[in-house]
Amino acid sequence: VSFGNPYLLKNFPEFKTFVVSYGDMTSLQRATVRAVLGEIDFKGKLPITISPEYPRGTGLNILPKALSAPKPPYPPLARFKKAAGDVRVEVSVDENGKVVESKVLDGNELLREVAGEWARQWKFEKPNKPETVKLVLTFRFLLKPTQEDFRMTFSPPYTVNVFNDF
Repeated sequence: VSFGNPYLLKNFPEFKTFVVSYGDMTSLQRATVRAVLGEIDFKGKLPITISPEYPRGTGLNILPKALSAPKPPYPPLARFKKAAGDVRVEVSVDENGKVVESKVLDGNELLREVAGEWARQWKFEKPNKPETVKLVLTFRFLLKPTQEDFRMTFSPPYTVNVFNDF
């Protein structure tokens, strides 16, 4: 977060996300905190170029929320072989919020197919722009879940915990 001079962000090329509030007034600080907490939307575009990746005019690309996120079953062979871990699936969401394509990026071979199939069943809010949006879904297959694992996120990052029910 930069309060004041946005050119300071050039000194931190390892940062992939910036929040720029052009001033150090209390009202701007409060608004920034409210936006980070999700109470209000981020708005605006960069009036300057911070780096080649973030040229003048760059703004926040707000990803759609999941409306329906069905969990896949734990594959029997994966359960038998005690396969667990994350499977990341890239999906393309059309202008109506429907997943039109899925591509498994990584994960255990015994879990990849079911994650890819179930990712295509997700439904999202209509994206902000009338174009196809790419998102990454993470299916976390757990053999022994903890209490914290029972959470599910319907907004980025999209993570679904899949439990071994036996």
